[in-house]
Amino acid sequence: MRLRLRLRHVLAFGTGTVLTVGGLLLGPAAAADHTVEIKGLTFIPEEIAVGVGDSVTWVNEDDDKHDLRSDVFDAPPMAKGESFSFTFGENQTIPYRCQIHTYMQGKITVGDGQPQGGGTPPPTETPTTEAPTPTTKPPAGPLGLPLPIGAG
Repeated sequence: MRLRLRLRHVLAFGTGTVLTVGGLLLGPAAAADHTVEIKGLTFIPEEIAVGVGDSVTWVNEDDDKHDLRSDVFDAPPMAKGESFSFTFGENQTIPYRCQIHTYMQGKITVGDGQPQGGGTPPPTETPTTEAPTPTTKPPAGPLGLPLPIGAG
């Protein structure tokens, strides 16, 4: 009986140690690097979802130069073979485009895409309290003209 109890303690300690060492070695999830190709005058993929702390690298494989712009990042013009990287630090949705070829558009969703706290809520439809405008027309005389006041 005592031997079984000691064996359980040794196994429990050994399992806990392995899990702890494994957690220390692996650490928190590492940030990832994602690639967007610029090829055939398109972004491949056009839309990408990344985590907070992840980076995206755009690689120009076109013969044309491309100049990426958004509200968050501003890439210098990139010639063929050049690249631009940006690391995203907070939840947000970022549309972007090429300033030279404005039809080239892409979108990055970081985290859940929703900014953290303090944002302005989306507008909601407000019911009106105004009285409805009457839709009845005044009585008409011959030829469809309105009758003079008091004649009717």
